[in-house]
Amino acid sequence: MRCVLAVLCLAPILAAQTSEAPQAHHGVRLPEAFFGGNRARLLAKAKAMGPGTLVVAKSMPTQPSSGGEDRPYRQDSDFYYLTGVEEERAVALLDGDKGTYTLLVQARDPKREAYTGPRLGVEGAKRKGADEAVAFPEAEKTLDAALKQAKRIVLIDSYDEPFRVKVLDAAYPKGYTGWMGAYEKSLVDGRPIVAEMRVIKQPAEVEMIQRAVDASIEGHLAALRGSAGFTNEGQVAARPGGDGAGPGGAFPGL
Repeated sequence: MRCVLAVLCLAPILAAQTSEAPQAHHGVRLPEAFFGGNRARLLAKAKAMGPGTLVVAKSMPTQPSSGGEDRPYRQDSDFYYLTGVEEERAVALLDGDKGTYTLLVQARDPKREAYTGPRLGVEGAKRKGADEAVAFPEAEKTLDAALKQAKRIVLIDSYDEPFRVKVLDAAYPKGYTGWMGAYEKSLVDGRPIVAEMRVIKQPAEVEMIQRAVDASIEGHLAALRGSAGFTNEGQVAARPGGDGAGPGGAFPGL
């Protein structure tokens, strides 16, 4: 019990000492130029679709576990590819006409961040390349205005069903009686567009993949070197380091 209380007391202190938002599945950072280049390519595609095209990309919603708590957060790969942001409740707006990038994010909340980790906030969003940044709840007005003004919406919903419904309602308002109502706006699925962009890997991505491959190889070799005298998987997982000096000794030639 003392150990549990000690951890709970230290949690906000340790979190507060972190200057950057915690990185979930992307511990090694890609350069911001990588994400900016991806946005520029998508903006060019949006502009080519015609006037009034707006790309709307939503972050992945949190996923609850069977125990009622949220699972460790993992950002949607397409959203990360365009923004480099790993926070929930974020929306990216790419205006094909203006060529601008607006990022809608959670407002800063020091008390909550002491336990959940720091948020980007408006200033952090601008540091990550946004031309304009707005925090919720004010950001709802920005989103509604952008959806209302757009003639064509390219949606990347990241499997957030309530958000998808919100965009659908904006594109095709309920109760509209005009016979031309269905043709005033068009909705385009943006996921196949981004998927095609991601097929050919860029040098920065190739380097990241190689790092992952190298780490996987070294991890398997480290487990092999020190597992000769082990009797179960738990002993392999618990073995520190990868220097081949485990309790069971090293395999010759490895």
